[in-house]
Amino acid sequence: MSVDIGDFGGQWLRRSKRFILKSDWLHNALILVISYAGWSLLVHFLSLTFITYSVSNPNTRLQDINDVLYSNQVSLTGLGTFIFVILLWRLHPITSIQGSDIFRRERFENFFIPGFLRGASYSGFLLLSFIIFGFYRCLGYFIQMSAVSLDIANITFRMLALSLLAYSEEFLFHSKLVGYFKNHLPNWLSAQVIAIFYCCIKLLQFDLGIMHVITLYILSLNLFYRAQRSGNFEKGAGYWTACLIVFQPLASLPIFGNEFSGILIVKPSVEHFSDEVRLLTGGPGGPLSSLGFQLLLLLDLLRSMLRNRWSEKTKLD
Repeated sequence: MSVDIGDFGGQWLRRSKRFILKSDWLHNALILVISYAGWSLLVHFLSLTFITYSVSNPNTRLQDINDVLYSNQVSLTGLGTFIFVILLWRLHPITSIQGSDIFRRERFENFFIPGFLRGASYSGFLLLSFIIFGFYRCLGYFIQMSAVSLDIANITFRMLALSLLAYSEEFLFHSKLVGYFKNHLPNWLSAQVIAIFYCCIKLLQFDLGIMHVITLYILSLNLFYRAQRSGNFEKGAGYWTACLIVFQPLASLPIFGNEFSGILIVKPSVEHFSDEVRLLTGGPGGPLSSLGFQLLLLLDLLRSMLRNRWSEKTKLD
C-alpha cells in the first residue's frame, strides 16, 4: 500500500491548524510570541535606520554604522520591549492586560527587591571568584572626573534600559505565557516551550553563539520555576535585572554580544586565557556565555525545583 507523503503532510497541517484555532490558549500564546517577534524585528530595523541617518556622511563606513548599532542595541531593545508591553496595556480590553498585571508596588517591594538582592549576590559571587582566581582583572574605574556627569548619565540610562528589558520580558514570558499554558500543559512542558520561545526571540534580537543560547535556556527554566514558587514574575525579574546590571554597567563585561564601559573596568586576564579558561569564563562573549554561570544557574534551578516539589508535597499532606 503506497502512502502519499504530500497528502499526509497536508492532512497533518490541516489538523494542526484546526487544533490551534480551536485551542484559544494556544492561539493567544502564539499571537503573543509572533507579535513580539515582529515587534523586535521592527525595533531593530528602525534602530538601524535611525543610526544610519544620524551618522551618515561621505566618510562613513559600514563598520562604523555597525559599531554604533551594536553599542546601543541592548538599550534600544530594552526600550522597545517596554513600549511593546505598554502598548499591550493601552489596548485593553482587546488584550486583557491591565496596569495592575504589569506593576504593583506591593509586589515590587515584596518580590522584585528580594529577587534583585539574590541575583546581585549570585552574579557578584561569580565575578569576584573569577577575579580572585586570576581569570579576570579589575583595571580601575571608567568614570573620569572631567566628564563625570555624562558618564553617570550613560551608566544610569543603561541600567534603566536593562531593567526594562528584564522586567518586561519576564512579564511576557513568565506571566502571560505561563497564564495561557497553566491549565493545559504540565509544568515541565510549559517550562520547555517557554524556554524555546525565549531563546528564539533572543536570536532575533542579538547575534548570539551556542553558549549564549544554552545559558538563556537554563535561565528561562530557572526563572519559570522561580515564578511558580513565588506566584508572580517579579522575583525572577529582579534576579535577572541584577545579573545584567552587575555584569555590564558595574563591571563593563559584554552581554548579548554588546560591550559597554561601566563603573569598573573588568577584563579577562591575558595570562590565564587558555581554551579551558575561555570556556569557564565565557572569554570574549562575557559571563552570559560562560560555563561557570551556567553551572551556577543549574544549581539554582535544581534548588528551585526541589523547593517547588517539597512545597507541592506539603500541600498534599
